[in-house]
Amino acid sequence: MALEKLSILEAELRQKSGLEDCNQSLSVELNKKVMSLIHKCKETESLKAGNALLMEQIDLQLPPAAPLAMLPSHQSVPDTTLAKKYEDLLAAHEDIKKKLIAKKDFRRKLVNAEERMKSLEANNSEWHKKLVNSEERNKTLEVDNNEWV
Repeated sequence: MALEKLSILEAELRQKSGLEDCNQSLSVELNKKVMSLIHKCKETESLKAGNALLMEQIDLQLPPAAPLAMLPSHQSVPDTTLAKKYEDLLAAHEDIKKKLIAKKDFRRKLVNAEERMKSLEANNSEWHKKLVNSEERNKTLEVDNNEWV
């Protein structure tokens, strides 16, 4: 019985180790995505500056230097590919948000698993004490029985 409990605890420890490896890889992936988003944000800022120049040209009633595309925020941009880049950036942002939520959920599950493991260890210790006490009682009873024989 105690051997089964030890086997279960060993399996849970192995599972926890695997979860920590998974958590580390998710953290690395999240950091890569964040760096990519930072790069894209810098690119967007540069494009906003170009947009400001185009707006000045419009105010001066000069023809625009390039065809304009409209973003959902109703800002005109100098290149139709920028609208696609903007949509890609929004999609990447949503993907990162989903992964962050999943990571928080994973951490919550990991904490729950650790708490369960502590509870199982406490139960195992309690059962071990009971087993030792039972074995001692059996030895005492055997000694008492031998005295009666």
